[in-house]
Amino acid sequence: MDTRRREWVADDLGELERRDEELGRAIETLGALTWEVQSLRVRAVAVCEGVGRIPEDRRQAGAEVAAAREARKRAADVEAEARATLERLEGARRQRDDEIAQARRELDRALDDVRDAARRTVRAEADAAAVDERELALRAEGEGLVVVASALGARLAQAPRVSAAGKEPVATGVDGLDEWGARARAALFVAHSTFASERERLVLEANMLAASVLGEDVGGLSVALVRRRLEHAKT
Repeated sequence: MDTRRREWVADDLGELERRDEELGRAIETLGALTWEVQSLRVRAVAVCEGVGRIPEDRRQAGAEVAAAREARKRAADVEAEARATLERLEGARRQRDDEIAQARRELDRALDDVRDAARRTVRAEADAAAVDERELALRAEGEGLVVVASALGARLAQAPRVSAAGKEPVATGVDGLDEWGARARAALFVAHSTFASERERLVLEANMLAASVLGEDVGGLSVALVRRRLEHAKT
């Protein structure tokens, strides 16, 4: 084996490996940005959908509050009537034990209904309040996502080989983040593909260089692997 040529090839492979490592870091950066952009889009869509459901949720919650309060009023009227009946029977000059016992049972049932109606009303009012709280939380999250997207946009502007479409200004509202994210993700995909293709060409070039010295196809899957195989090859 030509020692001098082997040294030249080893030097070339060293330079290819350096470039390969740079490409690897760029690909890793673009991959991380792609994941962050997509995660942001998913949350933005969820927030918009959640806010969109608020009016119907509020309508349903309000209807349940009204129904619960009406049921509580009816239960209170029945309880008052049952109590009046029992008091009348207990105060009668000629009392009948069976009638009094029946009136007490009816009052007990009425009291149970009052308690059930009160619990239903509390739950309904809590659910209605939760709708308002959920809306506030969603809108606050939406504002936070816009801030996160702005910081992400600044990083995209510095990312390698990302086209101008991926560096457009971030939407001012959460409802525009999905479209913005779609453009950014497409630009990141193109840049990622470009780097990946260039990396594949480096590996192919490295294998051809090693084969020119070793006289056989190395079949390395990375520049670093090709270089190691050359270094460990017998002279």
